[in-house]
This record gives sequence, C-alpha cells and structure tokens, in this order.
Amino acid sequence: MVLALAFAAYHFLGNNWWAAGGVIVVYLVASYFYRKSREQHDRVQGAIIVGTKLSEEGRAHMGVVAEHNDRMSQRQAARK
Repeated sequence: MVLALAFAAYHFLGNNWWAAGGVIVVYLVASYFYRKSREQHDRVQGAIIVGTKLSEEGRAHMGVVAEHNDRMSQRQAARK
C-alpha cells in the first residue's frame, strides 16, 4: 500500500520523488500517531470495562457480607 501511495504521489506531483517521499513520510507519521491513539482509546475502554466488572463484583460481595452480618446479628439477638 505504501508503494502504491508512493507511485501515485510521484505521478500526481509532477514526477517529483522528493514530493512523493514527503507524502510518504507524512502518511507514515500520521498512521503511527493514529495507531497510538487507537491503542490508548482501547486501553481506556478496557479499563472502564474492567472497572465496571469489578464494581459489579464488589457490590455482589457487599451483598453477601451484609447477609452474613444480618445472620450473625440475629444469632446474637437470639442468644440474649
């Protein structure tokens, strides 16, 4: 794909290899930064998903803890 872009840039910029090389450099730099931004976006989305899952698990665990505490307090009240 980069070679096709180089040839097209060479042809459309008046058979100028320097201009075609500049187009290729701009393309490569832009694709690098686009890829980095996508990786960052995916990392943030993954953290949001993991955080949501952990908070759901945490809420479920707190429900189990609350039930346990209720049973223990009922036992203590029954002993008195």
